[in-house]
Amino acid sequence: MIQQTRQLQRQVYFAAPRLRRLADQAYLMGHGTLSTCPLVAHDTHPQWDLMAESPLEWRVSVILSLEQCTLGQGWSWSEWYDLLNQSVKWLPLPCLSPAQINLVRHRLLACYTQELALAGIIRCQTQVKIIQRPRWFKSYEHKLGYLKQLANI
Repeated sequence: MIQQTRQLQRQVYFAAPRLRRLADQAYLMGHGTLSTCPLVAHDTHPQWDLMAESPLEWRVSVILSLEQCTLGQGWSWSEWYDLLNQSVKWLPLPCLSPAQINLVRHRLLACYTQELALAGIIRCQTQVKIIQRPRWFKSYEHKLGYLKQLANI
């Protein structure tokens, strides 16, 4: 996460339009730079490239979408997966059947749902409910210090 945070801090200045839009949106919502994003935005599990954007970009866009929702807001499971799919531009997977593609994509969305639940942002039962806002760090330096402290534990 330390490496991703440093890379994100550098990339924003030379960013592609999508990353620049996310940085602008985060700033307008009262956050510092994208490098101060919540830890749950970081993708720490190696996986296939399934999206046109990086997993970190997609995760940040989901977090920014969730921040616009009211606490206690709920979604049916199909509505939840629709919300997660709103900002995804899936890559084609020509070597897989349509059923396999759906399974792989669903698995990625389900894993991130689980991470959001473990972070205490959502609760998953018969519905998915937002129970807490994602926590951004106060500054790039504060986040790096926190990550270094975690690495030493």
